[in-house]
Amino acid sequence: MLDWKLPFKLYIDACGEGLGAALHQTQIINDKPVEGPICFISRQRNPTEARFGARQIECLCFLTKHTCVIALTDRALIKTILHESHDSVAAGNLSEDRTLERVKTCSWWRNWKKDVAEYSQTCDRCQKANRATGKKFGMMIQIQQPKSSLEIVHMEWVTELP
Repeated sequence: MLDWKLPFKLYIDACGEGLGAALHQTQIINDKPVEGPICFISRQRNPTEARFGARQIECLCFLTKHTCVIALTDRALIKTILHESHDSVAAGNLSEDRTLERVKTCSWWRNWKKDVAEYSQTCDRCQKANRATGKKFGMMIQIQQPKSSLEIVHMEWVTELP
């Protein structure tokens, strides 16, 4: 049974024909820690990868049609991922949508979309740079001409000029 509060282990291996991975988790069963598999995935090497040497095969990144992500449970690590995906120099304070795209390529955790939205919407730098999203300003209107003298009096106080 999968438990999101416990750490995961990912085992990856390559052989002459293909690549494989197994996601394991240590759980307490009958008061004893037992490590067991949660899921498996494998694929054959393509013709280009078939020409790789032993060192290259071991360094070959495990890629599939699905995005390879890390499941996170540590809040400190999640904050780091959010910072690196939104605030870092390489990220450049991306929009909420772009931050979502960037985060989903490398990691996953419960309520990740909500966390990314909250982080992006509360970013101090973005709030200062983006336009106000409140009530729109009204159109300029012409002041009606007074019908008699001193009907409309307007004064502007200009102070502290250089």
